[in-house]
Amino acid sequence: MQVLRLLPDGSLDPTFNNALDFGLVDLSGSAGPVISGIVPLDEGRMIITGGFETIEGSVRQGICLIDTNGVLLDDHFSGPGCGDYVYQNTTTGSIRSIASAPDGSYYIYGAYHGYGDASLTDSTQRMVSRLYGLDVGVQEVMMAEPQL
Repeated sequence: MQVLRLLPDGSLDPTFNNALDFGLVDLSGSAGPVISGIVPLDEGRMIITGGFETIEGSVRQGICLIDTNGVLLDDHFSGPGCGDYVYQNTTTGSIRSIASAPDGSYYIYGAYHGYGDASLTDSTQRMVSRLYGLDVGVQEVMMAEPQL
């Protein structure tokens, strides 16, 4: 499984890492890695989610961050990612997508038990997790209410 970027004429964009490689460590009972979402984080970074264990040989388990040239970044999601679980004799573990919350945090959701990134590992997380600390380059400033 790979992510490709195409030019308007349908040809491969030579400025993008079109050999970005996703994989599964154990392919038994699986059709292979699956990418379920590509979400822009800001002008220079994208979050990729899905059913994969590695990207470019690095363990990311369902979520990773790349730049707009297709280079894997370690800014966020450089930990073990989502955890697997067994359901009806099938091992599964994937992050379907990511959504922003009104307070600036993010939610990830999918089919997983446990989530860990570079700063936190929580084995009790199930299917939905709230993430904090993603830097999108926007700083909110609280304004004092005018005095009357």
